[in-house]
Amino acid sequence: MVVINQRQFGANFQLEYTAESALYGSSVDTLEVGPIQSMIPLYVTVTIHDISGNVHLSGLSEHMVLVTPMDNRGDVSPPDRVQAPVLRDRPNDAGNAMFVEFPSSDASDIAEYWIYAVIDTPVLLQRTDDLQPAMIVDREQDLPVLLTEFSAYGDDIATPLVPNRRIYVAVVAVDSSGNAWTDNLASTWIELADELSADPCPECPDVSGIRASWNAAGSLIEVTWDNAEDPMYASYYAFVSLESFDDTRNASLVKSGMRDTILILNEFNGEMIDREETYWIEIVTYNGEVHTFYADPVEVPPWEESSFGTTQPGDDAAGESWVDKILAGDMNMVIIALSVVMFLVGAMMFIRPRGDSAPEPWEMGALEVELEEQMEREAAGLTDDEDFGAEELEIDGGLVANARRKEDDSSDESKSDYTETMAGAGAPLEEEVESTPSADSGVMDELLGDEEELDLGDLDDMADDLNFDDLDEEESEDDDIDTSFLDEML
Repeated sequence: MVVINQRQFGANFQLEYTAESALYGSSVDTLEVGPIQSMIPLYVTVTIHDISGNVHLSGLSEHMVLVTPMDNRGDVSPPDRVQAPVLRDRPNDAGNAMFVEFPSSDASDIAEYWIYAVIDTPVLLQRTDDLQPAMIVDREQDLPVLLTEFSAYGDDIATPLVPNRRIYVAVVAVDSSGNAWTDNLASTWIELADELSADPCPECPDVSGIRASWNAAGSLIEVTWDNAEDPMYASYYAFVSLESFDDTRNASLVKSGMRDTILILNEFNGEMIDREETYWIEIVTYNGEVHTFYADPVEVPPWEESSFGTTQPGDDAAGESWVDKILAGDMNMVIIALSVVMFLVGAMMFIRPRGDSAPEPWEMGALEVELEEQMEREAAGLTDDEDFGAEELEIDGGLVANARRKEDDSSDESKSDYTETMAGAGAPLEEEVESTPSADSGVMDELLGDEEELDLGDLDDMADDLNFDDLDEEESEDDDIDTSFLDEML
């Protein structure tokens, strides 16, 4: 097999050609073509011809190699085991690839290298008979090589490498007869890092007070937020998506390098925003070089006319009548409020509290009070100019009882003097004198009423039934009574 290096159209590539015959002879003139014989060294060179057949045939020794063909049909000896490879994480990736570099085998019949990669279980590399190589590298392959998959077990399908897990790698040298060591392999491990998922600015502060809402017409979204306390992070990036996201790389950047704390969003992905869509909006800080990837967006639900009480083009300009609104249930709260107010007003007008006891004198009319006082004065035998004493104003006993109590307390001399005086004057004795007139109990009951049944309505009826003309006549008749005997007594 001859490997040819050639430069064509500015690109480097390798050509492989298997030769089964060679020129044998002692001189150039005696060379003959024959099958390649084992263990006979051969000098190999390659000439380049153009389309006209022109070629350089001189100086070929400077571009010549010596090859010794070997008969490997009985070769059962595998190449020596390869030392543990050197592994390097590919930078700026998601942790799904690594560079593998290893020393070349010294075997003359080396054909290729098999690379095995397993996760978390290096014991699988103790014997690789049941494993498929994760990658096969030709003996002339430039190193290092890029490995992106795990070794498959049995007939399974190979899977991509993953970050943050320990990965063990081993290399096996295979000769042209397929001989190789598959056990007790030297391995090494590595943990790949996901640089894309790592937050490039974990110290960037979160933006607080993000508020987003539709305008009254539903034609744009207004977004506001609180300004950052640290002026170093007073620059902002705005990201928008139609779905919730926790990484800004999963959303669309709509504006960057903002210094103000307000954003008017009327376009998204080159089109006018749709008021029937739900938008997720996130504002992040920027330190002049990088911004954080972490996102906690606010949700802006679809626009609703009921939230603003506005109409849009094409809507009925006259609007709905109040009857339609009542039938649609839009004025239920107003109707309930009016019903409650009317019920309270009706209750205040028709419900009257019932008195628990007879009304006090000052709750009666002025004429009723004067009439009662006049009757009690007459019952006590007092004139209009005499006043009641403080001790006589007892409600339970009444004025008549007080007057009688005074007469009982009089001394015997007063009684005897009174008897003699009355006898001398020709007046009848005490037994013959008619008892002092008292107030009519029917009138008192009618005025004061029953404590348990008297109410304000009864007092009104009593006041209406009083005939003040009759009262005046009674007073005039009382004034005509002869009270001369009282003057002689005093």
